[in-house]
Amino acid sequence: MHVNDPFHVINLDRIIAAVGKEPDSRERLQSDLEGIRSRYRTGLESRGRKLTERKQSADAIVAALEEAKRLIVSDYIWIHLWHRRFILEDLIAEVQKGVEASVPEDSVFETLVSHLSIAFEQRFGMQPRYTRGTESYKPGEVIGPFIDFVEAVLTDWGVARSRDHIAKTLSRLRGKSSK
Repeated sequence: MHVNDPFHVINLDRIIAAVGKEPDSRERLQSDLEGIRSRYRTGLESRGRKLTERKQSADAIVAALEEAKRLIVSDYIWIHLWHRRFILEDLIAEVQKGVEASVPEDSVFETLVSHLSIAFEQRFGMQPRYTRGTESYKPGEVIGPFIDFVEAVLTDWGVARSRDHIAKTLSRLRGKSSK
């Protein structure tokens, strides 16, 4: 692995320092993070392929709808359908709008946070959780060793996410697991 690879865990000491506690095994933590990084990268690549396939499908649908609209508008035989061309325009807009929404990035990030929460619990022996700061200490800020851990890992991997986003993702995961 190359040092300038943004997914390379370049500073395990910084990640451990963020937690404020030594893991049960640095080697196991390193191995866990490498495996998680690999799965995250695969998830991103898979999302990219799904988006490409969805985009190609959407392009074909839009082309067919555009052709149908052109035929209705340009051929006098179909003049009685002319006022319905707006339905085709609405369909085109819906197809184009639905391409990105079809494969949410959050699902890939949720999987990442889920894997990191397991590694955190196993290696540091603590529950993955967070709290909000009080009026006197970091008011409203998301705080806790797990959030610090995820933030440090993401920083090392060059993945930008706010502490709030990490906390909301963890909350969504907890909601899914309790159902």
